[in-house]
Amino acid sequence: MSKFAMFIMVILCCTQSYAANEQVPTEVGPLIVKLESIFKGGSHQTFRVDKDYSLKMVKEFILLYTEDEDLFNDYTFVQWQDELQVDSQTAGTMTLKAAISAVQDGVDYMQYGRSNVDPNLKTSAINTIKALKSNPGIYFGFDAMAQNSCAAPTPLMLVIDTVSGLVYGIELNPCW
Repeated sequence: MSKFAMFIMVILCCTQSYAANEQVPTEVGPLIVKLESIFKGGSHQTFRVDKDYSLKMVKEFILLYTEDEDLFNDYTFVQWQDELQVDSQTAGTMTLKAAISAVQDGVDYMQYGRSNVDPNLKTSAINTIKALKSNPGIYFGFDAMAQNSCAAPTPLMLVIDTVSGLVYGIELNPCW
């Protein structure tokens, strides 16, 4: 075999290997559907925004979600919070640790006082958050001003996909 043919084979092999490696992370869409099904009954929202850094995407989500520029202008935006805030005019990004804690608290809220609880639900929610984070460009955020359909303050966790330009709002304390 000539050196040129061997060179072409190496290039093709490496290119195919690289393309296969790009698909290693789990797709985001099915994980979002799973998270929404864990927090069923919530008013989940998804908006396509400009692909940018995560805090700018949070700001665009808030503007679309609230549909009120005056309300938006009164928000305080923060970065890399260690906990999901509720009942304040604040929004921003949060750490993976905060996202995991938020879904744990959300599952606890949903199962409080119920007799037919799913003992695996919390683990499923945590694993879903970790699987989401394994994807390139995935970050977490929150809107502390959100309300559920009972007009009560509710944690709204944001899953920010900087690759697709989608921001998913997951209501963690749905009204029943």
